[in-house]
Amino acid sequence: MCKPFPTLTLLGFLLLLASCGQQGTGNKLSTSSVVKTDNQPATNVVAGAFTTLHMINAMIGWAVSWDITGSNTYTILKTIDGGRHWKSMLQCLPTQEIGKGFIAGCSTDFHSASVATVVQPEYDSKTRNSRLRILHTSDGGQTWLSSLINARDLQTPAVFVDDLHGWVFATDHFPGPDPGSAYIGGQIVLYRTHDGGKTWQRIASGPSTSQIASTSDDAYGIPPLAASARMQFVTPSTGWLIGSALHRDMSNYSWLYVTHDGGSSWHKVDLSYGGQRFSRSRRASSLCSPAAPRPNMHEERCSSPRRTEVRAGRARPCRLM
Repeated sequence: MCKPFPTLTLLGFLLLLASCGQQGTGNKLSTSSVVKTDNQPATNVVAGAFTTLHMINAMIGWAVSWDITGSNTYTILKTIDGGRHWKSMLQCLPTQEIGKGFIAGCSTDFHSASVATVVQPEYDSKTRNSRLRILHTSDGGQTWLSSLINARDLQTPAVFVDDLHGWVFATDHFPGPDPGSAYIGGQIVLYRTHDGGKTWQRIASGPSTSQIASTSDDAYGIPPLAASARMQFVTPSTGWLIGSALHRDMSNYSWLYVTHDGGSSWHKVDLSYGGQRFSRSRRASSLCSPAAPRPNMHEERCSSPRRTEVRAGRARPCRLM
């Protein structure tokens, strides 16, 4: 004859099952919510100045405008009539980086007419905590899934290959090797999502050890998980990281790594480069893919850092050296 199951034991078992079903433990994060676009009509009046333009075809495209003299916000815009009218789909706020004389802007990835991603860096000056707000749409900007990662961005856009699979490059474990800077943490990490940004998994990480004695943004990290890295994915499994690093004699060299398992492991591509020597200012590496992988695209897609320098109380875009 079976004994009755104790009520407290049953309750504890149910609570255990509930906790196992929760996401956000370990290396996964699932803090997400939905942001709806204001139903405003398209107009030929644009607040601020265009900073980014990405046309999907002759009629549909995305753009970013920056209202530097007004609200200082970035506005994600979309056109469906070849650029004659633009509709505001989302607003993104830049953040002031403590310990650096820069304003960190919002980075964007416009994959298709329906899929786009915006990374908004956030910094709390009271707690000195950095985090990333990732806004992802798969319905052309009508709704945006907003998720948070407790990390600091490296001014490189998130990359999505479809509406579900994406990656973002970041740094965490603060303070890092430069305690006075909020830019770099103790680790450089790669996050991946397979559900359109609902959850993000920390799939690869490495120390942000500086390659040189003095502070230099590009010198942090060990390839391929380095601050200078830029990434490109073409399928949920295949992608590349490129960047530059420094030899002990301060000469600069470039590197290229490939992954075939979605970013969990990386393999160096053996290439030979001519000798080059650069200054230690922050440089932009970029990966550009031709239009072939994405039909009807009238633009090459490049990833590059967007940073604004603040001098004498005025902000201006930095020029790449």
